[in-house]
Amino acid sequence: MFMEVEKVKVTDHYLKRSKERMNLCAKKAERVANLAYWRGYRAKDCKKACDIRFLESKSFPEIYHEAVAYNGYCFIIDFESRLVLTVYPLPEYFGKKYIQSRKAMLFSY
Repeated sequence: MFMEVEKVKVTDHYLKRSKERMNLCAKKAERVANLAYWRGYRAKDCKKACDIRFLESKSFPEIYHEAVAYNGYCFIIDFESRLVLTVYPLPEYFGKKYIQSRKAMLFSY
């Protein structure tokens, strides 16, 4: 009685970056990309303004590319073709309380 979900496709660039930045093999990187697509936070799901601004700055709605935050990383996904393009770490202040995030933004140099 399990629901079958469609898997996402990944680019060679994503596989290379996931190995470099997340230290994942190709099979595990595809699994993480699939989880990020289905469970990740988009800009409309975030509550804090600085988190929303960060994800919107990385998104390109005119070409259907959207930034998704999942497990400490930002995934750039083409939602029209379900293609994961690249991944990079989220900033320190993402998802933190205002006071902690303010300190991280002030003292990160």
